[in-house]
Amino acid sequence: MFWPLILPLQITSALLIAFVALAVANAPRWKRTRRAMFFGSTAIAILGFLPLCFVVAWVVDSFRFGESHYAQASRVDDKRVGYYLPPTATEITLLTRGNGYHARYRISRDELTEFLDAAWANADDANPDDREQLANSGREIDQRQFAHWFEAVEWPLPPRAVCLYGPIEPDGGGAIYYFDPAAGVVFQSTGYW
Repeated sequence: MFWPLILPLQITSALLIAFVALAVANAPRWKRTRRAMFFGSTAIAILGFLPLCFVVAWVVDSFRFGESHYAQASRVDDKRVGYYLPPTATEITLLTRGNGYHARYRISRDELTEFLDAAWANADDANPDDREQLANSGREIDQRQFAHWFEAVEWPLPPRAVCLYGPIEPDGGGAIYYFDPAAGVVFQSTGYW
């Protein structure tokens, strides 16, 4: 759940520790005692921790989240994405965020069905009956349902798309797959902690 915060916290901590160390090392140059410089720079570091952490997170997130394109699934190097993405997917567009992603890609119906069958079979806590009980599974969907899951992107609802569900993780993570059989395109909405 909090994994996106780890890297900004580490970077911010390292920067502030370096700031305190440099301030203490340069104390004689500024005609201050090292002790006074340590306490003063530590106070500044404590007060500046949250604002600096927000800035660092904004910069880091601008590089690691957002839109990316891949020719095939094997090129995706994020294990959180790869867990829910069929390995035979091609022409992939990913819109990643801290707690999940949206994806659009090409795949055949047989390959998608095979991937979902394997995902359900390998799910430790999944009840096989859950797959059939999920609302709208395998049925055509309407514009409102699609717009709800994809409000952050401007992808149009494909005609005659069917909604398929992957297993739901114990922590609530999982994926919903909207498959357009005519075009062989999947629109996927995935959430994880």
